[in-house]
Amino acid sequence: MGFSGFSKRSKKIRFPLILSAACGVALAFLVGVAFGHFRIPPQPQLELGIRTLKILRLEGLAMMGIRPTQHMGTMALPPDWEPRIEPAEMQPGVTFLVSVFDGRLTARLYGMDGSLLHEWPVDFFELARENATHKAAHKFHALIHGAALLPNGDMLANLDGRGTYRISACGDIVWKNDNRSHHALTLDDSGGFWTPVYVDRYAPNTLVRGGEGFNFDAIARFDLETGEQTDLIDLVKVLTDDRLEGLMAIRPVREDVGHLNDVEVLSAEIADAFPEFNAGDLLLSFRHFNQIWVLDGESHKLKWYMTGPMIGQHDPDFQADGTITVFDNRAGGRPTTENAFLGDRGGSRVLKIDPMSRTVTTVFGGSGEEPFYSHFRGKHQVLANGNILLAETDAGRAFEVTPDGKVVWEVINSYGDDTVFWMMDALRYPLSYGDFVEVGCT
Repeated sequence: MGFSGFSKRSKKIRFPLILSAACGVALAFLVGVAFGHFRIPPQPQLELGIRTLKILRLEGLAMMGIRPTQHMGTMALPPDWEPRIEPAEMQPGVTFLVSVFDGRLTARLYGMDGSLLHEWPVDFFELARENATHKAAHKFHALIHGAALLPNGDMLANLDGRGTYRISACGDIVWKNDNRSHHALTLDDSGGFWTPVYVDRYAPNTLVRGGEGFNFDAIARFDLETGEQTDLIDLVKVLTDDRLEGLMAIRPVREDVGHLNDVEVLSAEIADAFPEFNAGDLLLSFRHFNQIWVLDGESHKLKWYMTGPMIGQHDPDFQADGTITVFDNRAGGRPTTENAFLGDRGGSRVLKIDPMSRTVTTVFGGSGEEPFYSHFRGKHQVLANGNILLAETDAGRAFEVTPDGKVVWEVINSYGDDTVFWMMDALRYPLSYGDFVEVGCT
């Protein structure tokens, strides 16, 4: 007879032990659930400790003032990669870039041949520590999220979550505000600009049930000459007035519910291409819901919206042909050699949407031969000749591609062989926007 492993007597002994152990595990599980649900100590303290360890792992070097790791990503191209420059196939102009350059958070202007024309002599890391109303927590606790170049060489920049600065070409502060602006900013036709802003916490039970309220962004307009706020649109009111809460009430979180990351203005120049919209209408992007909206510029009512197919998108733009293009991050996993630096969904892409038919086409996407992926951030600009200028933010690259996908201009802000600094903005302007460089500073 073969050996069975244990006798009938041992079975009788072990069964109560197994049952007791199972009951103990179940009881421990239920106690853990109760501690978590009712926030009984040490549950809050454990959560705080875990969050602190995660922050230290990701931001420890930045918090110690050693390196701005909060602004760094993975290099997707070989370290000996040579930037591609084909001036004959480019859209003529100068290119405005925002990143960390030589240790400073600032902006640069580049020529068509890739040469550096100008660097604004200002460090937003320093401004955040010494000049901002809401002071930086450490040396590198600042981010430029939304910027623009003006014809005279002044630049606008959102010091993310703090306010907007207008800085002269020589680095002087023309004006600043502390209206908690963030992400993109867009000039309008009447001497102002629009940007998302943080506002005071909302009371509970409008979009998010229970708890101690929730955070939801608004949008605001500011005067370009003074920086003063001239308009504020309460987006929670937009939803509740027309009983549209269902668009945003399905995500049971209370912090940063929608993650609004852009507001664009339909200009009078191209408004006729959009029979369903009017000049001054506003295009919004909500990353957490994969949604884009169009608001009436006068009544502020929601005129149109679309959910998907984009995932974690940024920077929707009205185009002269009556379509809307959008930087579709397709957020899903970190870039690694195993996924060819394309994340888990095959890379980012630029989509074109017909708002009337809701037809969606891909106008540019990443591939193994030409990796293109930015997990959390990114910008795009469709140029007059049909090319697209891209800020592949998390990969530290700005590049221009032709309609058939050929790269004809490129800047990579590398740090060592395998790391880059985020490329927060890339914007092409007419050649005349570089005239201020010849004037110089006194």
